[in-house]
Amino acid sequence: MAVCCTVHPLQVVDCCIMEDGTPVSTLSTLDYGGKCLRDEGIHTALFEDDGTLPGCLLQAAAAHSGVPIFECNSSSCCPPSCPQRSTQGAAAVDLVVGEAGSAGHGLFLAAPVPAGAFLGEYTGNLVSSRAAASTTAAQPVGAHSYHLTYTEHFTQKGKPREMHTCVDAARRGSLMRFINHSCAPNCVVMGVRTHNSVPRLCVFALRSLPHRAELTLDYGAGEGDGGGSSAAGQPAGKYVAVGQGSARQAQGAAPDALEAAGRVKCVCGSAACRGFVPFSRA
Repeated sequence: MAVCCTVHPLQVVDCCIMEDGTPVSTLSTLDYGGKCLRDEGIHTALFEDDGTLPGCLLQAAAAHSGVPIFECNSSSCCPPSCPQRSTQGAAAVDLVVGEAGSAGHGLFLAAPVPAGAFLGEYTGNLVSSRAAASTTAAQPVGAHSYHLTYTEHFTQKGKPREMHTCVDAARRGSLMRFINHSCAPNCVVMGVRTHNSVPRLCVFALRSLPHRAELTLDYGAGEGDGGGSSAAGQPAGKYVAVGQGSARQAQGAAPDALEAAGRVKCVCGSAACRGFVPFSRA
């Protein structure tokens, strides 16, 4: 999954907070001076009145482009029911963990949801990109991992830059850590900024989904998959690449070479299947 996201320069920090809670850099608090973003339209995507993401944003996400999302917070004048607070609090959807065939366990809907519905936040320990890369390097190829690395590309003072937000759900996290990979996913991860400049990694439905549908994400393009992202991917875990160049067609190693290297075969069964679960050592 590749979403090109332009970040407002004033909100940029170099990720983020170590696992022990020690800040790596000062976080910029989002203060709207009592204004509601729906009324002011301040450099942000607006949710629909029912709290879902609009179709234009879903289409942009599916086409590998997008915009940053900001929400109202305690500095805003609006009530908790404001649609521009749609990801705050528990998602209004019922999710269950169940058997997903060859993929092991998966995450399923217990009730239908509309397109753009907020399904939950991928939570866990917020770690530095260096710590995430170190953990990945220590694991054998094909080992299960619950890192999700969300990378945003932006321009600051005329120079291209990247921001990585890394969440490790191995020890603790939400049900979203059970979401499986698909080369034709029905969900997308988008960074949502609420109280400060660090995005919360929120999962949304790309289309209307029926009861008992399994939720899936594209873990991103990694080694052998033709990916152009510089973010760290995880084998058999969670990887989201957000930025330019991540949507190139596969031009990597031959399937037999990937299998010999211990890569995990993809079992999504979609017509767009790339053959192997995305992975990167970077």
